[in-house]
Amino acid sequence: MKYSIKKAAGFTLIELMITVLLSLMITFAISKILITSNQSASTSDGLSQAQETGRFVMSFLAGHIRKAGLDSIVDLSSPIIPPEIISLPFIDCDTYPSLKNYGGGAGDDACSNHTTGGAKAAEGATGSTPATAATFNGGDHLAVSWVSDKDSNRDCTGAGGYAKDDTILNVFWVQPPTLVDPTDSNSVGTSGSLWCQGFTFNNSTIATVNGNSSQSIANGIDAMHILYGEATGDLAGEDGVRNVTRYVTANNVNQWDHVYAVRVAILSSAPAGSGDSEESIYQLLDSELYTINDNITRQVFSATFVIRNYK
Repeated sequence: MKYSIKKAAGFTLIELMITVLLSLMITFAISKILITSNQSASTSDGLSQAQETGRFVMSFLAGHIRKAGLDSIVDLSSPIIPPEIISLPFIDCDTYPSLKNYGGGAGDDACSNHTTGGAKAAEGATGSTPATAATFNGGDHLAVSWVSDKDSNRDCTGAGGYAKDDTILNVFWVQPPTLVDPTDSNSVGTSGSLWCQGFTFNNSTIATVNGNSSQSIANGIDAMHILYGEATGDLAGEDGVRNVTRYVTANNVNQWDHVYAVRVAILSSAPAGSGDSEESIYQLLDSELYTINDNITRQVFSATFVIRNYK
C-alpha cells in the first residue's frame, strides 16, 4: 500500500504582514471611536455643569437686583416711587468715590464700576497656549442698595444682624480664574468665582455688621459685565409704562434714580479638562474679547432684570 504525503502550507510573510496591518487598522479605529466618545461625554458633562452654574448665578442675582431701591414704606400702587422715600437702587463709584479702592473687602471697589477688559492669549502664543492670569479681567462690580423692612434681614452672603430701616448695600464682583496651560502637566489653575459682601450704607460711607465678611457665592464664574437701563426722557405718566430708552455702562448713567432695569452677562466655566485646546472667543455685552485656550468648556449667559422700584 502506498501513502501520499502532502506538505502543510502556512501563511506567507506577505499574508502575515497584511493580517497584522488590518488588525492594527481595526484596533486604531476602535480606539479612535472610544477616545472620541469619551471626549464627547466629558465635554457634554462639562457644558452641563457650566449651564447649571450659570442658571443658579443668574437666579441669585435676579433676586437681589429686583429689590434694588425698595423701602419698607414704599407704596407700590404708585407708578413712580417718590425719590424722597427711596434709597438709590445702585451705588456707583463716581458719585461715591470714597467707596472706590475700598480696603476692607468687596474686591477693592464697594460700588458699581465699569471695565471693558477681557482676556488675551500671551504674546507669541501658539494654538495651545492659554491666556495668562494677568490678562484675565473679572469684569464689573454691581452694588445694590435697598432698605430693610424688618429686623434680622440678611445680606447677599446670608449674614444677618441688620435692623429695620437699615440701608443694606450688597456688592457683587468676580474673582477671575488662573488658567491652566494644557502643554504643561505641572500647570495648576483655579476657577473663577462670584463673590459678595454686605454692608450698611448711610449715603456717604459703609460699615460691616457683626464682622460680616465677603463670601464666595459660586465657583465657575469667570467674568461678569453689567449694563443699566436708564430712562432719559420724561418719566412715565399715569399709565405707568416704563420708558427705558438706553442701556449704558455704570460710568455713562446720568440719573441713577431713573435706572429701572439691569442687563447682566456672565461667563460660566466647567471643571478643568472638560473641553479642547482650541482657541475659544467670548464677548460679554460691552467687554473686550475673551480669547482663551485652556481646555475648559465655557458658556455665556445674559438676561435683563427689571427692578421693583417702579410699577
